[in-house]
Amino acid sequence: LIGPLATVRYAIEHFATSGRRDVVLIGSSACLTPMPGLGIYSASKRGLQAAFDSMRLELAHLGINVSHVVPGMFITEGLIEKVPVDGDKPQTDAAVFVDGGRPAPVEGLVDTITFLLGLPDGVAVNEIVVRPTGQLRT
Repeated sequence: LIGPLATVRYAIEHFATSGRRDVVLIGSSACLTPMPGLGIYSASKRGLQAAFDSMRLELAHLGINVSHVVPGMFITEGLIEKVPVDGDKPQTDAAVFVDGGRPAPVEGLVDTITFLLGLPDGVAVNEIVVRPTGQLRT
């Protein structure tokens, strides 16, 4: 939670004074639909979501766009390394994917972020949830 916010605080001091300027925070859909055993992770991502909204308001007068990208399960280093579980993970019957569903290649997420950064001046997508089609939870 603190790392992205500290990074943005430092980075905006180095932004150009005109032209398109964007801050893109990458969260997690765990802020929307927490899973058993991931309470601390989900809480940090929900905190980032709240901080994003404040940051959007604080930077609007400077003409800086702020976007919060909320990805589901994409094949990234974070997914491969696995999110740390808070203690013993309780058993759940809740499916994460439809039958045959699985994490998506990261390129779809990259394309979404590229789209956000390519919008015309004066237009921003403030928050977007991007999930693989078959993802049901988190």
